[in-house]
Amino acid sequence: MKNNQDLVNALVEFESSWEKGKAYFVSPKKCQQLVHFTSVIEATSEKYKMFAEQVEDRDTVIFVSIPALLILKCLDDDDKGICRSFFPPMFGEDGNNSGSSGEEEASQYVDKVATHNQYRTLKKEYLRCRSKSKNEYDFFNLVERCILGMEEDETPDQKNKRTIPDKEFEANGLARDEMHQITQHIRVLSMQMQRYKPQEWNEFLIVALDS
Repeated sequence: MKNNQDLVNALVEFESSWEKGKAYFVSPKKCQQLVHFTSVIEATSEKYKMFAEQVEDRDTVIFVSIPALLILKCLDDDDKGICRSFFPPMFGEDGNNSGSSGEEEASQYVDKVATHNQYRTLKKEYLRCRSKSKNEYDFFNLVERCILGMEEDETPDQKNKRTIPDKEFEANGLARDEMHQITQHIRVLSMQMQRYKPQEWNEFLIVALDS
């Protein structure tokens, strides 16, 4: 075998794929979450060329923007429970189950009451602003562009402009400062989520990016 590097490489790749399979494909829930997470990244890449390039280059900015995107999906009840799985305190729940194995990664301490209240406040404000918008799809895209920093990318009449005009905020039922508060709260929660169990989160993200 030592003289057959191709065989060695194939076995190493097989072992790596098997480890990923055990973690994510044996469990139907984890598999569903991974497929959904991957589709979210792919759909966002199709919408925004700059984001697609960041994903392709593994730009460090995606390790902040992707979890923020997932929080946004959660606000729309469209994250397939991923946020709850990786960051239970956001829902007022404890992170460690009594039946967990000793090998499970220890979670960082987070005040679940304060974190849950922060999320509830964010969701209340998000839904309040969304209810004033003319179109929920446009509202979601506006928030998405702001948290990802993609407001100038492939948007009609907005190419090569960093700033979204006030009239677009008004058409979507919110002021610029309201958007700033929403995006800041999303980013704070997203950073807390990826730091809660960083090893598990990083593995999940890497598998999705490599899929």
